[in-house]
Amino acid sequence: MRWIKWVVLSGFLLWNYFGVQAQEQWGLRLGATSGVNGLALNPASSLSNPFDVDFNLLSNYSFLETNYAFFRNSSILGLGLDLGNLEVVTSIKYDKEPQAYPHAVIFDFVDDGRKRYLFGAAALTGPSALFHLPGGHTLGWVVRGRLVMSGQNVPNNLSYLRYDRRPDLDPFPVHRWEMSIQTLSEVGLHYGHQWETATGTFNAALTAKYLSGYEGFYFENNRDLLAYTKVTGDTIAAEKMDLKFGYTRSNLGAPPFHLVRNGAGWGADLGVEWTWDGDFDPYQWKLGVSLLDLGAIRYSKNAVQHHAVSSKPVVLPNGDYDFIQSPEDLDQMVRLFSYQTLGDSAASFVANEFRLWMPMALSVQAEYGLFPFLWVHGALVQRIPLPGISTERGNSILFAPRFERRWIAAGLPLTIYNLEQVRVGAFLRVGPLVVGTDHFPAFFIPGKLSGGDFYLSIHWPFNLSAGGGIANRPAKGKKGNVKCYSF
Repeated sequence: MRWIKWVVLSGFLLWNYFGVQAQEQWGLRLGATSGVNGLALNPASSLSNPFDVDFNLLSNYSFLETNYAFFRNSSILGLGLDLGNLEVVTSIKYDKEPQAYPHAVIFDFVDDGRKRYLFGAAALTGPSALFHLPGGHTLGWVVRGRLVMSGQNVPNNLSYLRYDRRPDLDPFPVHRWEMSIQTLSEVGLHYGHQWETATGTFNAALTAKYLSGYEGFYFENNRDLLAYTKVTGDTIAAEKMDLKFGYTRSNLGAPPFHLVRNGAGWGADLGVEWTWDGDFDPYQWKLGVSLLDLGAIRYSKNAVQHHAVSSKPVVLPNGDYDFIQSPEDLDQMVRLFSYQTLGDSAASFVANEFRLWMPMALSVQAEYGLFPFLWVHGALVQRIPLPGISTERGNSILFAPRFERRWIAAGLPLTIYNLEQVRVGAFLRVGPLVVGTDHFPAFFIPGKLSGGDFYLSIHWPFNLSAGGGIANRPAKGKKGNVKCYSF
């Protein structure tokens, strides 16, 4: 199963390239002062922002997490400091001859009963802004470039160690699974409105996004099969086959790579929030519900889609694919695959386009103010399965205390990721600068390193006048004005 190992290793390379960063970036999304960055968790959070204007100069994140493979006894900082002399060896080689690799980093594979997954994301948010207008309205725009990738429900029988140790001619089942990767940009226009209630406010907002797709890839196994067989080595046979895949071809050649727009689509984030008055302003309780990344991209330029269906037994000799060294060989590999499975090198081709859905999710958020400077947050992000091919996100459950004063804020988010892994994070805001991670120990404590994250933002929330800002407006049922932050 050399190709699975190649996919995971490629993911780790992407992770290093974009700068190991986060899935939900809680330090950017939480609290009334999150501004432009908070729109990605719930667009309605804009209405409880206590500033007339929030201007985002630059925000950056990326993220990778898998339960397929890991680095033994490693940390992100340790790997980064040794990057120039980094020697990586698989556990298969190291365990057989450890004395030959005295200073190597060991790349190992998980061997348990779980299904495998690989989730990754990266984004760069450029100059974006959010404005409070009279009458309880908000307007804004968001400009962002993104990379998203996912492989979900990968059969445990395809785990590297489990497959490598399997005896020849021993049949095993493989159920349906899929994976996909997209690079895209989005230009979003935001609008929100706030209504007063007897106990606080009700907020509703929308961010409508025009999506441009650059590179896309997907693979889908459409059929549950009961009789896959490892014939010998990495040669595999199947009783029947139903595989579907597509990819863009604009950057399959040798570097340098070029940014080519190969697709387009529309997307949206929708959200509502309720706030309740309490012992201090602007509110003490807040509850939000949002629908994130609703939309899809149709790749119709430099794109191909293939579908290989066979009701007869299929044998794929791994040695026939040893020529694959780079993306340049992908088209040749597909032609060979079509010939071996369908008897014709062009038989699998079906179209010059394909569609990929965005990583849609439902999110519920809640926060409570213990004191004017201390808040407790909870959140759930649950992916929504779609009938077509989608780039999915992992599920997350959050609990986070947050300390906040005028020039400084800090928090310690505790995340249960994909209902499997518990992550302890940390974030800090000093003036307009926010830095953080949702997996703090992975940076400094050597251990089983299967993912990591870090995020960074520079944004300025401010009021247009000394008496401006929703935080300086008299609260319903209360006297006087509320002091607001000012940068």
